[in-house]
Amino acid sequence: MSDRGSVYDAPDAGGRLFLERRGYRQRRIIDAARILPIVGLLLWLVPLIWPDAGEDGAIGTAQATLYVFAIWVALIAAGAFLAWRMAPHEEPASDGANNAQGSAR
Repeated sequence: MSDRGSVYDAPDAGGRLFLERRGYRQRRIIDAARILPIVGLLLWLVPLIWPDAGEDGAIGTAQATLYVFAIWVALIAAGAFLAWRMAPHEEPASDGANNAQGSAR
């Protein structure tokens, strides 16, 4: 009933389904990709709560601009990493029979 390609394995004695490690990680990566724009928006809103330019401890416009572009670059890098992790990776064939069958197609 359960084959190697299925995401779920047979229920254990407690009646719970076991999610394979690969499928679990794939879902967590997809969740991280969905949250990334929200995290980026929250990080971009941080300069709005900084003190005004006339007050003590205020952050200058140049520093705020660098902050915004640093967040932008970090979001691009994080998105690229998550996209790379979500890409399907080819698995090495475990035996010669599967390899011969795959090359015949």
